[in-house]
Amino acid sequence: MRLRLQNATPGHGKLDTKTEFDRVMLYKFDDDGHGSVVAEEKLESLEPYLGLHYPESDIPKPARKLFAANSIRIIPDSYSQPVKLFPVNNPISDRPINLTNSILRSAASCHTEYLQDQPPSRAIIQVA
Repeated sequence: MRLRLQNATPGHGKLDTKTEFDRVMLYKFDDDGHGSVVAEEKLESLEPYLGLHYPESDIPKPARKLFAANSIRIIPDSYSQPVKLFPVNNPISDRPINLTNSILRSAASCHTEYLQDQPPSRAIIQVA
């Protein structure tokens, strides 16, 4: 699928790449924590999310904080099972490895469950 986000706002550029994802969204939080889909590209067979608004309670504050730290979430398959990290602790510091800023970490289970309740199962989500 060739992607060019519709209604992309100035300064965000545009995504123009070939991917295997079903949907790509640009999601924006307002000051009170509510959010909306401000740009989207998707397969024609999917219902659009563009323009939808979500209450603050749909995305818990810790999740919004993670989105602020790492604004791109790539979820190639919402049905995939997380794998164990090896080693669990950093061999130099002997502290748990922090994957907060890693785009390769698993999505939170509440996020994948949310995606499983609605198509698609493969998505890229960017928070503005």
